[in-house]
Amino acid sequence: MPKKLTLPLSDEDIKNLKAGESVLLSGTMLTGRDAAHKRLFELIEKGENLPVDIKGEIIYYVGPCLLYTSPSPRDRQKSRMPSSA
Repeated sequence: MPKKLTLPLSDEDIKNLKAGESVLLSGTMLTGRDAAHKRLFELIEKGENLPVDIKGEIIYYVGPCLLYTSPSPRDRQKSRMPSSA
């Protein structure tokens, strides 16, 4: 049975998690693409304040999926075909 957790997580919640354990999360979750993660990392490295408090938060990566950003085989085939003017 999955463990039920409410966000943001407490230090105790985090300490009690086990690798591979199923969890059900409720609450508000932060999301960000690669640029957001890079910005947070750079701000932390510089010792600057973050635009949001991330203590106990889960940041879910929602960045581009290669499946949707790569040309399809059909698109690659079209690019090899002569174009008509």
